[in-house]
Amino acid sequence: MVKPIQALLRGSRLYICDTILNTVLIYDLATGEAGRLPGDRGMGKIKQPNNMAFDEAGRLYVATRTERRS
Repeated sequence: MVKPIQALLRGSRLYICDTILNTVLIYDLATGEAGRLPGDRGMGKIKQPNNMAFDEAGRLYVATRTERRS
């Protein structure tokens, strides 16, 4: 973890937005396992995640901050 900006706890899993690593880190507090959000690569790569929320069905939504340059 380099620059955490927001964290959510859902069950035993802690989700953390890291704007330097450009990913959402996931720590399972019950098992001690750690990893990154599945699917965070290629065209689906997250860039500067800065907010997260779960919906009622348990889906995770990640908001990102991107710069537009001319």
